[in-house]
Amino acid sequence: MTQTPFKKVEDKHALLQLNTKLKCVDIFTEKDSYLDKLRLFYAYFDKVPNVKSICNINCSALRRWIDKVMQESIIYTHTYEQYSRDKKKMTCRNILYVMNNELLLAMETDRVEIVYACGNGNLAQQLLDKLKRFTKKGKRTTDINMIITGTYHLSTMPVKINKPTLNISTHYNDDLGPLHVSILSNLNKKNTKGLYLFHGLPGTGKSTYIRYLIHHLKKKVIFMSPAQAANLESPEFSFF
Repeated sequence: MTQTPFKKVEDKHALLQLNTKLKCVDIFTEKDSYLDKLRLFYAYFDKVPNVKSICNINCSALRRWIDKVMQESIIYTHTYEQYSRDKKKMTCRNILYVMNNELLLAMETDRVEIVYACGNGNLAQQLLDKLKRFTKKGKRTTDINMIITGTYHLSTMPVKINKPTLNISTHYNDDLGPLHVSILSNLNKKNTKGLYLFHGLPGTGKSTYIRYLIHHLKKKVIFMSPAQAANLESPEFSFF
């Protein structure tokens, strides 16, 4: 008989307490990422965890689905919310669901991680398979991703950029039109490799064209500062 993580928890808050072997302060990260999911798992279940991860997830849609379908399997919910001036409401920055069957689901930006005990790999995989439906479909890019230092490794943070209003044939040299078509065709291919260098005097439209180009792509775009580019050979960037 196959186990399922969608099992109703009876008197769920009475089933689980933080493990006193771990100091309470140890469950918090040293930076501003709120709770350390691995330490939190250990504090609840007293077991060294394993992790399954999936990226490019629509976390807002996933959270609505969890609240609707999986509520009975959730023992505790820990959230870190902050006020968004653009949306004029509180938005969830981090959320951790402590679940029955020794599972913990951690959501941050567009990344979801399932933390689970040894022996619960099948349950974790079942849950991961259900999360795949919330993978973001390919669509026009509207943001650029800044490289940031996460809790354990480098990560990215999306920053929305506005699409500039321009006409390539009017605002640029005649040879950019055909080149723009070639660039789009190449960059929108899967697993494309290549290098494009844009040169010109300050104010001639290099950055504006790149912003325009980004809005015609269907890929994740990452910005790397000159200081970060100088550290490409570091082990941290190798993992990234």
